[in-house]
Amino acid sequence: MTSSLSRHRHTLLLLLMLAAAFALRIYGQDWDQGTYQHPDERFIATVSSDRVSMPSMSDLGQLFDPAGSPINPRRDDTDGNPLSFAYGTLPLYVQGTVSTALNLVSERDWSSYPELY
Repeated sequence: MTSSLSRHRHTLLLLLMLAAAFALRIYGQDWDQGTYQHPDERFIATVSSDRVSMPSMSDLGQLFDPAGSPINPRRDDTDGNPLSFAYGTLPLYVQGTVSTALNLVSERDWSSYPELY
């Protein structure tokens, strides 16, 4: 009985800590003085809007060229040097897929920087 009560106490304490952390994360955080979001998220949005684009159906062959692929945030620049990107690419691919789908049914450009955040 004591073990069960202790386990419930630990679970409740963990849930309270997670709720407090979530509240601190979303309440009153003005990371960028109202101009978008956290610096890491802003960097990902900038890279996504500037470097990542979904190719047309006729250009799908470009996907297999890492140095020039339109979905590779680390592709080569004009001098042939790979660009820097310190994060994983899954969020960029999900965002690119979703914004491309939304662009098909909406007049807004969902892949532009202001819409990404």
